[in-house]
Amino acid sequence: MAGWVTHRAARSCPAHGAVANQLGFGDYLESLLKAEQVARQARSRTMMARTAGFPVIKTLDEFDYTFAHGVTKRTLQGNPPIFKQS
Repeated sequence: MAGWVTHRAARSCPAHGAVANQLGFGDYLESLLKAEQVARQARSRTMMARTAGFPVIKTLDEFDYTFAHGVTKRTLQGNPPIFKQS
């Protein structure tokens, strides 16, 4: 079993992917740092939502446009601006 785990870990290792794609050290390091940044941002969003104590996490995909009269999907996506400036 230990050999299987080691083999599986080797296949998912970023260094092995860099060798397979023939990336130079600079490109490998850049991709590694970008992946780390994305992972940190995801963990940060998760922790902030958990700390805020929201009972349920909702997305705009779940929004009921029939309930909120005058609100369109286009408005919530940012075109045109939600609040008009005077």
